[in-house]
Amino acid sequence: MGQTQIVNSEPDPVYLRYKEVQGTELTEQTLTSEVEVRNVLDVIKGLDRQTKPSSVESDLELDANPEMWLTHLLENYPDPPEVFDSSLINNFCDSLYTTARQPGKYAVLLVVANSVIICHTDSKEKTITTEADVLERLLDTDNVDKYVRFKRERDGIVAYHFERNQNTKSFSEWLGLQPEEIAFEEAGDVKIYCRQKDATSIFQYPRDEFVEKFLLDETHTLVSGVLRFPDGEEFPVDQVKLGRRSFDTVDEFLQGFYNIYYDLQTYRTKYGNLTESLGAWQGDIIDYDSKVTKELDGEIVLKKEHDEFNIVFADKLIDLSAGWRLELLSKFINGDETRLYHVGSDFTEEPQSIGPFLVYNEADGDFERLNELYQIISNFDTGDTMANIVSYVIFDTASEWFGGPESHFFRQLGEKCVENLDAEGVVIPEEGSIIEYKSRDWFNGIDNDELANRITKEIQNDTTLLIGGIEDEQEIRPISRSRFDPDRDNDIREILLSKNGNHSTINFSTLPVREDECLALVFSVKSDMGVDLSFVETPS
Repeated sequence: MGQTQIVNSEPDPVYLRYKEVQGTELTEQTLTSEVEVRNVLDVIKGLDRQTKPSSVESDLELDANPEMWLTHLLENYPDPPEVFDSSLINNFCDSLYTTARQPGKYAVLLVVANSVIICHTDSKEKTITTEADVLERLLDTDNVDKYVRFKRERDGIVAYHFERNQNTKSFSEWLGLQPEEIAFEEAGDVKIYCRQKDATSIFQYPRDEFVEKFLLDETHTLVSGVLRFPDGEEFPVDQVKLGRRSFDTVDEFLQGFYNIYYDLQTYRTKYGNLTESLGAWQGDIIDYDSKVTKELDGEIVLKKEHDEFNIVFADKLIDLSAGWRLELLSKFINGDETRLYHVGSDFTEEPQSIGPFLVYNEADGDFERLNELYQIISNFDTGDTMANIVSYVIFDTASEWFGGPESHFFRQLGEKCVENLDAEGVVIPEEGSIIEYKSRDWFNGIDNDELANRITKEIQNDTTLLIGGIEDEQEIRPISRSRFDPDRDNDIREILLSKNGNHSTINFSTLPVREDECLALVFSVKSDMGVDLSFVETPS
């Protein structure tokens, strides 16, 4: 019988180097125990989740010396780094500007199998005294604010990097990031290339002048491929440049400019990376007002800190937190102005106004008519029940008028309105000029076509919102849920659309009140088209 030989294999070493940015002393450690190595690799894995990739060869422009030192460290691992580690970390520290050089700010370099990691971290303390402090403070994911992992892959070296809040000039320049990744303050001049007869004219604006003339004062206009001056003179645009970056169309330039000016690019990149990775993630992603996490109050994927907008990530696979849903609904009903931008869609300088919400995403709908409906909440003491019913209709309609992932954001707000309803017997305000109540019996004993005919007759006047399940005394008596289901709701809506060509919008839905009861809701917006109403019976 043969003997079994047990071989104790040590893990690949981790070379750890760190120094205070403004200091001169470099601390060197080599980690070889299984526990230490595993802890460091777990930290790297957590930091990697916040990054986006860039090819060192095609996307970055590292200076020659850092690239040479980096290549040497990768090619010679697991040999000790010699002097190349100190050269690289000192070069990184020398590139940092004033705020990143304050006491308590450290640079950390790690060399592991196939990777070199460099990060800038705020220890929250003036000094680091023990080896445990290094791992617990310097590599804490909440303390690291600049991070890059250079990883050797099949197609070359890939840099996985992130920076909290906004990209700064020092880190961008050291990495050699392309211009679209640099903060607004470093973006450069705007050059607009226009056709004038047989020649090309270049109109150049320093960054701040462009903001003043085109965004703030709006004396100049750049839209739909045309540059327009205050005197009315205009020229077709062939190309726009922002610093070194070129844009073939005006729309592409404006999106790029807004992303940089409003500091949105980081959030848009994070959203794109997150949605691409959701297929492999089986848990929940939660969107809070100030962060995005895995699971409820779990690992922080992203911190949201923006002076201008409430940044929204919620979509089909990302849930609004219960607390933020409640806060947003309360602000909506109370009329508190709230500026919202969903980073999954393009930014628009002119927001859509939905009650007190200003939404900086593009949409297609009659928001003026929708805001007339909001006046029911803002101008009258409607009570909680009516406020939730009207808010639900508004959010349900907005979810259709916004074509991108923000539609799911409004759908989730509508779900919060449903949760707040417990309406049996509640007395609601009398009908107004744009709202009509119908009893539950009005919906009984008729098929879809006949019900659509009845509704059509009602919405030919000024009625915008018809609510079914309310008696003559303005008391709510909900309809049995067994009479409606999603398929029937959709069939009725399709019939209504076919019968009402003079309406640009008709939404038919049922709003659950309890498990087995509902209200029927019809929201409609007229257009200028005519319609044949011969099928509607009228009194003789």
